Amino acid sequence: MRLSSPNGWDFWTLGELEFESGQHAEALKDWSTAARTYGWNEEVSAWERAYAGGGSRALIAEVVKVADAAAKERYFSRDILIDAHRYAGDRDGTLAWLAIASKEHNPLVRHLRSDRRWDSYRSDPRFQAIARQEVAYHSQPARALRPTLTLLAGATSYLPPSAYIDANQFTIVTWGSALDVGALDVGRSQQ
Repeated sequence: MRLSSPNGWDFWTLGELEFESGQHAEALKDWSTAARTYGWNEEVSAWERAYAGGGSRALIAEVVKVADAAAKERYFSRDILIDAHRYAGDRDGTLAWLAIASKEHNPLVRHLRSDRRWDSYRSDPRFQAIARQEVAYHSQPARALRPTLTLLAGATSYLPPSAYIDANQFTIVTWGSALDVGALDVGRSQQ
């Protein structure tokens, strides 16, 4: 498979598809391309050494190590963290990161009930609790939701947990004051 206008995320996603289908060398190549896009040359070298010395299990263990370390310093893609732990067979790590993503209302948890990748987790009470939490969250009225807001310019901004959108007045309220979103009619909302 070739990408029409590749970027780091595209290479990472392609690598995940390759890893899941057993094409580990190809996955390493595409993950390395993605990581180098962000200047992760040392990390790529560690992945290459791990794969050369221990195959796919050693590779994914090193990917988990790098991703977890990055997540301790800054926000790191929950998709990558969850999938890396899942590929490594780390059920506890997978569910821990899935719970974090759920608390953040990350879009990746919206399809837990239908995504086949979670079939082996469905009987786990921790997974069931996360899935129930997501169903409850997405069943709330629009006023209580804390969604990702896509601005007209195409930029995406995640609203903090204390924020909400007042759907009746098109106002985003965060920490007691309105957030200026340009084209929307912004003002103070009564809580």
